[in-house]
Amino acid sequence: MCAWQEDALEGCIILDSGGRRVVRGGKEYPMSEEEYRKLFPLHRDTGCKDCTHVNSEKDILLYFVARETRANIGEDFVSIGNFCLPFFTDHHKFYLFKCCFCGNACVSYIHGGGRRLWCPDCRDFTRLSPGKHRDILINHGLSEKDLEHYEQKDREDKRFRRGPYVRLAIVFTTAILTYFGFKILG
Repeated sequence: MCAWQEDALEGCIILDSGGRRVVRGGKEYPMSEEEYRKLFPLHRDTGCKDCTHVNSEKDILLYFVARETRANIGEDFVSIGNFCLPFFTDHHKFYLFKCCFCGNACVSYIHGGGRRLWCPDCRDFTRLSPGKHRDILINHGLSEKDLEHYEQKDREDKRFRRGPYVRLAIVFTTAILTYFGFKILG
């Protein structure tokens, strides 16, 4: 390991199948649960007044969202407040939304760098678009520069996804027209 790599890893916590370890002086040492909790206390033990502690996302949906609101949820994402799940080290802002895959009303927080909401029913992600959901993403902490980057990435993804299908359709159409052209002429 190079000297700059040792400096970069100093104090890093590694969590994998080998357990929890901390890097000190370029070497890995086991880290106890007590040591870890001193650095990262559970949020429920901090006495935070800005959030509500719940056991699961289903509890939020059942006890904090009115039945009429769940039944009438449309394409919008509705902020329902700050909640903390067990073993979280901080609270998150939760949103009520209709899953675009299974159609159920779901409650989740933003995952993956601020772009996705997870559906606990079908276990798929609903992606937030920088164009439609700009306010939510900015409130989540993404900068204008991040949003521009994601918009560009989305445009490239759409162009890439559309490209092969269009080419494939042209090839099949050409093949069919050629086949019928030879059949009529020959």
